[in-house]
Amino acid sequence: MKVYLSGRMSDGPVLRDVARRLRAEGVTITSSWLRQRAATPDSTSACARIGLRDLSDVKAADVVVALMDRPAHNGGREGEIGAALAWGKKLFVVKNVCQRNVFTALATQHFTEWESVIAALTGERTDARRRTTAAR
Repeated sequence: MKVYLSGRMSDGPVLRDVARRLRAEGVTITSSWLRQRAATPDSTSACARIGLRDLSDVKAADVVVALMDRPAHNGGREGEIGAALAWGKKLFVVKNVCQRNVFTALATQHFTEWESVIAALTGERTDARRRTTAAR
C-alpha cells in the first residue's frame, strides 16, 4: 500500500514519526515533502516545482491521509485533498477540528487519533500475517 501524508509544514515532526511507524509495517510513504526542512519559498517558480512534486506524490498514493487539526497556512493540504478526491483516492481525515473545508466531509474515513489511522492502514497486512502464522 502507498500512502501520502498531508499536513502543514509545521506538522512535519509528527508526520515523519507516523511515516516511520508505517514504513516499519511495510507501507510505502509517497510524501517526499517530509524531507523538506526549509520553509516554502517565496519564488513562484520554486513553489510551482514543489506543487508539481506534491501532486505527483499524491497521484502515486493509494490513500491520502490529511491532518486537519489546525486552520490552513498556505492551502497546500487543501489542494492535496482536492486532488485526492478528483483522482478517486481513498481519503482519511485526522482530527478534523477546523471544519473550514467542505471537501473533508467527502473523506472515506474520519479519525480522531493516529493509532486508529495506523491500525486502519496496516490492519489488513497484520491480519494476513496473523492468519499465516496461525496456519503453521
